[in-house]
Amino acid sequence: MVASKRITLLILSILTTTILFAQKQPVDTTSFFHWPAIDKSSAAISNDGKYVLYSINNQPAGNNTLMIQALSGNWKIALPGVDGGVFTKDSREVVFFRSNDSLCLLTLGTNDNKYIPQVRSFKLFIQGGEEWMAYQLNNPEKGLTVQNISTGKEQTYENADRYFLSSNGKILVLLNTEQTAEDKKTVVKWIDLITNKSNVIGKGADVKNLVIDANGTQLTFIRQERDGNVTKNTIWYYKVGMDKAVEVEEKLIAGLDQNLEVGGISGFTRDGNRLFINLKEKALPQPKTNAVKVDVWSYTDAKLQSQQLSELGDHRSYLAVVVLGKPMRLLRIQQENETISVGNGSTNDDFAIVTSRLGEAGEYYWSKAALGTTFVVSTVTGERKKLSMLRARLSTEGKYVIGYGPGESMQDIYSYEMATGITRNMTDSLAIPSYTKYWDRPVTLHYRGLLMGPWLADDAATLIYDDYDIWEIDPSCKKAPINLTNGRIRNLRFRVTSESLKGAIHPNDIVLLQAFNKESKQSGFYQLRLAPSVRAELLYMGDYIFAELPNIQSPLYPLKARNANVYIVNRERVNESPNIFYTTDFKTYYPISNVYPEKNVSWFNSELIDFKTSDGIHTKAILYKPEGFNPQNKYPLIIHYYEKKSDELNKYWAPVIDNGGELDIAWFGSHGYLVLLTDIHYKIGYTGESVYKSVVGAAQYISNFPWVDKSHIGIQGHSFGGYETNYLVTHSSLFAAAVSSSGVSDLTSASGSLGGKSSSTQEYYETRDGRMGTTPWAGTDIYVKNSPVFYIGNVVTPILLINNKNDGNVPFEQGLEFFTGLRRAGKRVWMLQYDNGGHGIGGDDYKDYIIRSAQFFDHYLKGAPAPKWMTRGIPASEKGLEDGLELDRDIKTPGPGLLIEEERKKGQLSRLSP
Repeated sequence: MVASKRITLLILSILTTTILFAQKQPVDTTSFFHWPAIDKSSAAISNDGKYVLYSINNQPAGNNTLMIQALSGNWKIALPGVDGGVFTKDSREVVFFRSNDSLCLLTLGTNDNKYIPQVRSFKLFIQGGEEWMAYQLNNPEKGLTVQNISTGKEQTYENADRYFLSSNGKILVLLNTEQTAEDKKTVVKWIDLITNKSNVIGKGADVKNLVIDANGTQLTFIRQERDGNVTKNTIWYYKVGMDKAVEVEEKLIAGLDQNLEVGGISGFTRDGNRLFINLKEKALPQPKTNAVKVDVWSYTDAKLQSQQLSELGDHRSYLAVVVLGKPMRLLRIQQENETISVGNGSTNDDFAIVTSRLGEAGEYYWSKAALGTTFVVSTVTGERKKLSMLRARLSTEGKYVIGYGPGESMQDIYSYEMATGITRNMTDSLAIPSYTKYWDRPVTLHYRGLLMGPWLADDAATLIYDDYDIWEIDPSCKKAPINLTNGRIRNLRFRVTSESLKGAIHPNDIVLLQAFNKESKQSGFYQLRLAPSVRAELLYMGDYIFAELPNIQSPLYPLKARNANVYIVNRERVNESPNIFYTTDFKTYYPISNVYPEKNVSWFNSELIDFKTSDGIHTKAILYKPEGFNPQNKYPLIIHYYEKKSDELNKYWAPVIDNGGELDIAWFGSHGYLVLLTDIHYKIGYTGESVYKSVVGAAQYISNFPWVDKSHIGIQGHSFGGYETNYLVTHSSLFAAAVSSSGVSDLTSASGSLGGKSSSTQEYYETRDGRMGTTPWAGTDIYVKNSPVFYIGNVVTPILLINNKNDGNVPFEQGLEFFTGLRRAGKRVWMLQYDNGGHGIGGDDYKDYIIRSAQFFDHYLKGAPAPKWMTRGIPASEKGLEDGLELDRDIKTPGPGLLIEEERKKGQLSRLSP
């Protein structure tokens, strides 16, 4: 009997030990720097659709690995230390660097490779339908070899400091240095790769900004010439048939404005008849040595003096056009206080869109100097036509200009017909509400979510997005708008994928759409048939994210093989890190990569919950539960927020060092916390109260579940979320701990502070996120009611603040004002200020922040010992010497503040000290 009992105990001991060893560990701070992940931008697919390549960051730790593999069969090669590769056009080889300067040509599907040592750089290019490679050697001779990849035919050129290829692969331009007894000169050599004829077209000062036109018949560059201590840029031009490059006459530029000089070259126009250049302002005169240095701020200044001073360092430049021919002419297209756009999706560069605005754009709702005026400008003649719209852009063929207007409300989209000069409202007949729960700022009260999409071929129609659907709209307004998707009734948001935008959309095309369900948060793909009858056909919807964000068009994926109907996509969800899959029909997805580091640690899952705010509004939140969640246990909870978060239900949260100050969901989810991300519904003028009703409503709802430790709920927010945290702790006693990162505390002073580029932040608080809807003097009570600093006396929650002196968005004084007030009131408060931090923190500072915020929450939400930086502080004399991270075994929890009244209540003080 005794022996049997011993055997039983031994078996239990072995089982217990096995379970302990098998138990996954949470992420640690090394994860921030060594977490393996697919480099989303590195993926490529061969033209025949049979091979893919991609890079894995931090595999092995601290290094990258290039993966090349076949989509069928088992052929796969891993290349540690290789950053990237390029498939050849014929899909036979992949080219990449290995061992720093060894260029490798690997034959796909085999282990056959060819190495070329000492290569500095390479380029693949197409010439007459055949693929060539140019590679430059890293040797004293600086040899450049141009090789036909298929035939092996090659030509080598010596002394190539730099080289340039025309886009059609026919012209090679070499730059080399020629040393003479007096000085050294840069030689420009033009080489016809078809005939192999060459000639020196220039010799002189250093060359930069060299551009060859699309046809390979013209070239332009800038020479940097020195005259004493002054460096001057001159433009040079060459065309086939000329003996050498000639200088564009300086008097052309001087004739426009004595204060301008050549800044750079943007490129040739598509027809090759004109050249876009940038004219920059000459250096400003230096202040007089003995002058009084005073900034004079005036109420009539279109921009604040601080913003003017900030912009002086921007080296402002203006677009101009050199009209090539005899004689050459120069047209200045852009003037001071103007922004300009040429092309921007249009194939017509005969026109540019110019917006003139004297003041700061954000002040448009009150300052007449900030009202913008739009012009369409001919880049051929310089003629201007004023448009009654803003944020305008040219159609693909240049037949129309479309934009928002009139005014700044962005309520409707208008078209301007170039041939007739007629402006039309294209969207006023669309049955779309002007206000929804998603547009709850004063600035967007009339916004209907309309966005300008792509054009159909020949400018026959344009696609317009609303918050759900895609509309086909005739810019001449002769045909009625067509709803192509009918997503609103199904809670679906549709967007055309970037793959379908690579060429003109024709009426008979089948267009690939990205879809997102705003209710279930699923995403996937549909295909849209434009003719003969409009039909959006479901391909796939699932609990994944197929783009950078669930509701934003991905610029990278899907990626199609040029000569095959094979696509690669990026797919992720909360417990599956982003990996690459391939598909041929967007219905079935086959894995390519297999990088899932979360499987090796304790992770978490997500679920969507519906609840009512404390004022009865139905809303949503994401609840993250730790892996191995046991409903019989009680878990501490942290609530995080920033506007609307529920769309991120399926987002994968990796432990990274660059999220700035947001709650690190990977860390806390892995360390046994429940995390709740809640949506907030705002009422204009009641921003703080709206936050209270949403977050407290979420806390009260979730507290009803027996597995929530309702006495240990914490809150955390960053930036605007930091403000929301500050408001919550001054209006609720529900929370056991709070972390506020880069948050505002006093709206009355914050609204008069300076933001990015030293501009005013009044717009932010009056019309945007602040949602006050008025000024501090017209709505003083509103600003006071929404400012946490005036309610410091109510605080009972311990709070950790993070506010940095170099924060360009939220002045450090906002955190300082809150901290000093809380300290004065005897509240439990700490503030972290990172010297290298800004509006967010990264690197080792972020690691430190995570450790301290985790220690803070662990103490107040889990009952763990407090660290010494919390119980004893760190004197300024020990900054950088002691971190105080070790746990305090003598002081159980941080004690009371410095208030004399607190000590008097305990009978320890009988009178005030003198």
